[in-house]
Amino acid sequence: MSSPVYVENVNKALEFIADKGIKKVSPMGEVTNITVFGLFRKEDTKEMAVFKQMSEESRERILFAYTDIPQSASIAAQLKVKLPAVVLSKFDDDLQPTSMYEGNFNLSELKMFVQDNKLPKLGALTPLMFPEIRRKFTSIVVLFTDGTDRCQQPMDSVREVVKGENFSNVSFNMMEVPDNISAGYQVLSKYIVEPSVPHIALVNFQKGEVFNYISETFLTSDLTNWLKNVLGGKVDPSSMLTKGNWKPVNKGYDFLKFIDLAKKKKKMLEDKKKPMPADKMNEVPAPDMFEEKLKERPMEDSEDSDTRRDLFDLQNSRLYHQAPGRTTHKHEEHGPKGKPPGEDENNNDIKKQPPKDAHDELPSSKLGQVR
Repeated sequence: MSSPVYVENVNKALEFIADKGIKKVSPMGEVTNITVFGLFRKEDTKEMAVFKQMSEESRERILFAYTDIPQSASIAAQLKVKLPAVVLSKFDDDLQPTSMYEGNFNLSELKMFVQDNKLPKLGALTPLMFPEIRRKFTSIVVLFTDGTDRCQQPMDSVREVVKGENFSNVSFNMMEVPDNISAGYQVLSKYIVEPSVPHIALVNFQKGEVFNYISETFLTSDLTNWLKNVLGGKVDPSSMLTKGNWKPVNKGYDFLKFIDLAKKKKKMLEDKKKPMPADKMNEVPAPDMFEEKLKERPMEDSEDSDTRRDLFDLQNSRLYHQAPGRTTHKHEEHGPKGKPPGEDENNNDIKKQPPKDAHDELPSSKLGQVR
């Protein structure tokens, strides 16, 4: 999101760390339920620098914070980790709310740790999470519930299945269906003809297959066997998701590239206007300089030519021009130099030519064949 937040006291630090069994709210719950908190000592300067770099390079909805107060050691002892350490918290995941990192403070390894642990083991399915779920998993299980007592047993069974960790390629999620206008109801109605809760469905992302769990009981053993049979190809899909063409309708343009090119051209013009220092006036460039410039030219020309071609495409697109035949302009209603239609420059009448006969378009060799 941005540079990490520095925390100066123990109580504030504990707000950034989720606690299993205790319902806590993220410090920025309206923005994100995920925090990544760094625990350091004063001497851990290199590790803190890597942590800050990871935070600054992140483009995800994650809150980064850190501290190097003396009480960091006591916090680490409570979490059973050694300093320096990183704690990733998911405030909407009561199965595994925290994940600890104690490895080598390498930037790529830290980023991998966040990627592997940021999704809840069992959480509420949201539009923000869905793209990440599709990238990481081959299938998704959704428990549709309305939060009433009748949904408690299915909820408990799904929790036990998740704790078993027997389905590593499956993402387990929940969706609330409080009424027939909610997002959960809209999704559920795509899976079954008559939506009702509780309901469990599995969707295979690669094939677009939907499998509905049809049973009066929601025992953990029954649910586990059903999942094994579905993933093993022993169950026919209940339905198929409709395929859609997700390609862009029209060509897109990289406007950031255009902006960079404009800045580059502007800087070149400004450099040309700058007077050359007196000590450089009679300086003869070294031969190696010409070779370096020649090596740089192909890459620059290639990049500029691609951008220039995009600019020409943009100029010829409908963003700049109205489609022919949609608008009649006033200047089209006059003859040459603004004369009324039917008059030439000398105010003489112009006789309208009769329309060509279709036979006139035929080659001369074919005229004899027309009867």
